[in-house]
Amino acid sequence: MLLRDDRQAALNGVESALLESADGYTVASGRCQDPSLAALFEQAALARSESAAALAPHIRALDDLPSEPDPDRETLGQMIDGIRAYLAADTDAQLVEQRLHADMQLGEAVRAALGEELPEETRRLLEQVLSMLAQTREGLLERGGSA
Repeated sequence: MLLRDDRQAALNGVESALLESADGYTVASGRCQDPSLAALFEQAALARSESAAALAPHIRALDDLPSEPDPDRETLGQMIDGIRAYLAADTDAQLVEQRLHADMQLGEAVRAALGEELPEETRRLLEQVLSMLAQTREGLLERGGSA
């Protein structure tokens, strides 16, 4: 059994959350009606996938292996999001709200990781993730999401 220290667990949590977020944005892009919103979702998915890939070597540098997201949990979450969007009067608005909420949780994971003693290069990468989240949030709020 592999025991992780707090730094390893925090970075693995961020990486898993990034991958789950990327999947969530990909699914949302296929469900929304507005092509410009779908493009924003696709860009956000790509940015999160790239951030997760960039984080993997930092996890390895801490003598750990990146973990894989739980596919069953992801599928269940996507099903619930899909049902909520289907039942919503404005599907796109509901998808935006779901992504804003998921990004808030991702941001919490990143801030928790920043609370650990990490190499400066890793900290810079996590700060870039927070900046990416803020940019996406701004774009989503412009499209009618609420904070």
